[in-house]
Amino acid sequence: MIKYPPDKEKARVNGYELYEKVFLGDHAEAFNIKTQGQFKKELEQLRYVAVNFGGMISKLSADMLFEEFPRISAGENDEFVHAMIDKNQLATQFYESALENSFRGDAFFKIRAKDGQVIIEDINPSICFPEYDEWNVRKEPTAHVLAWKVSLGQTDKGKNKYGVFKERHLKGTIEHKLYELEDDGSLGAELRLSEYAGMENMKPEEKTLIDDFLIIHIPNYRINSMYFGISDYKDLMQLMYAINNRITKVDNILDKHGDPILAVPEGVLDEEGKVSRKSFGIIEVPTSESAGAKPEYIVWDAKLESAFGEIDKLIEFLLITSETSPASLGLDKEGQAESGRALKYKLLRTIAKKHRKELYFDWGIKKLLMVAQEFAFKNKLKAGDVASKKPEKVEIEWKDGIINDTKEMLENEQMKLDNGLTTTKEAIQRIEDIDEKTADEKVKLIKAEQKENEPKFNADPFGGKANQDQE
Repeated sequence: MIKYPPDKEKARVNGYELYEKVFLGDHAEAFNIKTQGQFKKELEQLRYVAVNFGGMISKLSADMLFEEFPRISAGENDEFVHAMIDKNQLATQFYESALENSFRGDAFFKIRAKDGQVIIEDINPSICFPEYDEWNVRKEPTAHVLAWKVSLGQTDKGKNKYGVFKERHLKGTIEHKLYELEDDGSLGAELRLSEYAGMENMKPEEKTLIDDFLIIHIPNYRINSMYFGISDYKDLMQLMYAINNRITKVDNILDKHGDPILAVPEGVLDEEGKVSRKSFGIIEVPTSESAGAKPEYIVWDAKLESAFGEIDKLIEFLLITSETSPASLGLDKEGQAESGRALKYKLLRTIAKKHRKELYFDWGIKKLLMVAQEFAFKNKLKAGDVASKKPEKVEIEWKDGIINDTKEMLENEQMKLDNGLTTTKEAIQRIEDIDEKTADEKVKLIKAEQKENEPKFNADPFGGKANQDQE
């Protein structure tokens, strides 16, 4: 019996849902899912307080990868590749994908055609079910299957009817199939696509004309026993739970003791109820203990230093485990860095984490843009008004993800120029973050301006007039 999702994929798909809730700050619901409903029972009398460290960690990763968008080039087909990036808003899609990759552990992209245009889109990995060799996960999958639940209208009895649409990608071919979805989650009979709205013009099979998949998988990071990637949150869940639990307890304790009871000498209150004890929250104490005493509030001497100390230590462990430098979140106790170089030393582990993610995205983006070029070229598709030429190898120049110290950059480039280690054009490209063609134009303008500003010396101090007079 085939089920949707397949039994072996349920844990992965449920993990995506769990980690997404953590990313969005819905920690109470996330931990309730993780504890199978026990979490809400434990805290049903408390007001839950959560700090969204997960969201901060994922946003930091995406910021360092794509806040400074990498320079992408593709030789003779560069214009088309940049048109694809622009028309498909890939700068935004790559940033969003980096966020999702961080908390889910996986990112998938799909290439397709629509109205003569090549379309690239980031898709939810919860609908992706690759067919791969479990004993050799490094081997290329035999197929990429996309499957999702669809509404098929209502039955004769007015009950909602659902199905599962499957899009099976092979090299050169895409198969489309529709199945009934039974109440127990199993797949029923195959249905005719032509009988359902929105699918009536869909072919059971279409040719892509290229010998490659139109699905690209980019894992967050992984090991050789796992095909799918590992979420950044995998090692952080217990720490986030502990931090939120301690903050919640402290908050509720302080709230509980924020409205102290007033103690007054015996006899002050009218026993017949002229003063409402309940409304004022006050009590009487025996005369022997309160003779001559004035009314006073009974307060609790809160000793919370150990609780706050534990919170600080848990946050420290969280930052260490997530490879997040305190300086990257504005928590650096040593103050601001004196230079860009000093800041980079402080962010060493965070930068290393960024480079690890960069390894996977570098391969994935190159593969994505190469396949998209080939698909567009073979199917005569455009990106906006630009048609694809013969596919060219894609090159990516990544940035470090840190705000540049312009003064320091100028000093470094000047030292390279003085020592003959670079050219003026290369220095301008790096400092101004511009392409080679624009840098060439700028070099010409600079040389022309320098020539124009050079002092002009006349070899004949008399301008030729003296010689004329002598004649």
